[in-house]
Amino acid sequence: DWIKLIQNNGGEMQSQMFKDSPYWQEEDKSLKKNEFSTRPAGYGNNGEHPNNFKESSILWSRTKTEEFAWTVIFETNKNKIRKAEQHLTYGFSIRCIKK
Repeated sequence: DWIKLIQNNGGEMQSQMFKDSPYWQEEDKSLKKNEFSTRPAGYGNNGEHPNNFKESSILWSRTKTEEFAWTVIFETNKNKIRKAEQHLTYGFSIRCIKK
């Protein structure tokens, strides 16, 4: 689903295209131009890392193995969507699709 969303927006991995502007503290809010928006929700973890509320958003993808799943990562002041494999015990956000 993430690949389709990015392809439908010109194939660009620019995170600002998908950020809900009022909630991210960044300079350039002019790139937002699609219906999907993410907010900097931070994430839950086992206490080893800061939660980054209001600074980042990590969302699950449906691609996973027994222990890990791929995520997409949005970060304050970074205009690149990162992908990373994460352990399934973390509390990240999900993206719901309206049909």
